[in-house]
Amino acid sequence: MAGVDEAGRGPLAGPVVAAAVVLRPGRVIDGVDDSKRLTAEERARLFEEIRRHAMEVAVGIIDAATIDRVNILEATRLAMRRALHGLAPAPDLVLTDWVELAGLPYPQRNLVRGDQRSATVAAASIVAKVTRDRIMEEADRAFPQYGFGRHKGYPTEEHRWALAMHGPCPLHRRGCCSNEMSCGECTGSGAMKHRAVLTALILALASGVSAPAQPGCVPTAADDEGPFYKAGAPLREATGKGLVVSGVVKSAATCQPITGARIEWWQANPRGEYDDAHRGSQLTGESGAYRFDTDFPPPYYGRPSHIHFKAEAKGYRQLTTQLYPTGGQSAVAFDLVLVKE
Repeated sequence: MAGVDEAGRGPLAGPVVAAAVVLRPGRVIDGVDDSKRLTAEERARLFEEIRRHAMEVAVGIIDAATIDRVNILEATRLAMRRALHGLAPAPDLVLTDWVELAGLPYPQRNLVRGDQRSATVAAASIVAKVTRDRIMEEADRAFPQYGFGRHKGYPTEEHRWALAMHGPCPLHRRGCCSNEMSCGECTGSGAMKHRAVLTALILALASGVSAPAQPGCVPTAADDEGPFYKAGAPLREATGKGLVVSGVVKSAATCQPITGARIEWWQANPRGEYDDAHRGSQLTGESGAYRFDTDFPPPYYGRPSHIHFKAEAKGYRQLTTQLYPTGGQSAVAFDLVLVKE
């Protein structure tokens, strides 16, 4: 008997993930419950317990582009079928959390609140939730301006503000876009640019790991507007607290630090103003590390300040990107991962 459940029907971004689990007869995994009633720490512990002690665990992952094409309910059903098809041998009965799956070659029972009534469905809900959360945590490295690591793509106030500021990225579902936001970046060249990275990330996390398989690293997402620096009036809002920014410049191919990379940074207040007092550059040493201190401007009528970066190294594509530190931070770690030419 297999339980199947999903995670990710409600977010504005990211995939919908389904898991199918067959528990060992007579084996009880203490604490298994509906994933929504567990803390992140409890889910992480149970995820490992389920993978270690269950007879079979499989996942199905459907990306945002497919969700846009077929709608979220059909994408959920497709993810569930993929998860079930990953079980070997095939189950003799399937339990779902009240989602009917047409055309299955084996019987099914669709339970109201199945993830609270069935241990197998609850186990599937935990595997699906943890797998999806880890995908979004890694996506946060590729698209740090959206805060995916914190809200996992769900429609929080922070996420809606980031959408208003930056527009959608290739992970966003087109249905999230309002009349004020272009959805052009959800498809075409923007999506193509990150497709290989996102595919590798999803395949790695479908295996239950918490990061893309080594030796590769997820490249830092680049903006498409080139360097932003322009001399101007002094930063009228540059009276905020001190901020320490540090990180490592790495190769996407090997995850190893890049020696001799050149980093330029300049910060802008919410009005888009820059000046030479808030700009700097440095070369990385053998460790690939950089570090600088700045007097970071506070928000202006709710609009955030930000820092622009340009990183370049011999044999690598130039990277321009932006960092939006959140409120209350005194230090930020921000690695810059470059792609070979």
